[in-house]
Amino acid sequence: MELTSVLPAEAIVEPQGRYLADLLGRGVQGEAEAVVLPSTPEEVAATMRWCYEHDVPLTARGGGTGLAGGAIPISGGVVIGFERLNK
Repeated sequence: MELTSVLPAEAIVEPQGRYLADLLGRGVQGEAEAVVLPSTPEEVAATMRWCYEHDVPLTARGGGTGLAGGAIPISGGVVIGFERLNK
């Protein structure tokens, strides 16, 4: 089962650039198989449920400053960005 079976196609983007590193430019680069940008709490729940059911690592990304490196996906998996959740 693919992520597209539980999320709209526009919620899934290619894992690249800012989603794989912090904004401080320390040169740490992560890797991920997908980046999910949910627009609703239901899409967040569907993403988390899918990752749990498929034993896929999930990295939560807020503003991406990464002061502690927590926004960098070092184990692959899925990055979930919260930039579209602004209400």
